[in-house]
Amino acid sequence: MKYTKGGNFTTQEMSMLETLQELQDVIDIAKMFCDNKNDTTYKNLEFTEDYITHLRKKIKIALEHVPENIQKQEYL
Repeated sequence: MKYTKGGNFTTQEMSMLETLQELQDVIDIAKMFCDNKNDTTYKNLEFTEDYITHLRKKIKIALEHVPENIQKQEYL
């Protein structure tokens, strides 16, 4: 997991892509605790992973239209 400032940060200080990476890391850990890949929980986690990938693409496209200074100011 990627933390900023040695583990001390506020949610606001994390960019959207960093937040998605944190969620991805939590999902990966949760999948390790599932009994098997046919488990409903595991399948739900896989669906969530797919959705995170979808969001990541949408965010990257959207950020192409936001000036860099605004991205830094708003922690995007």
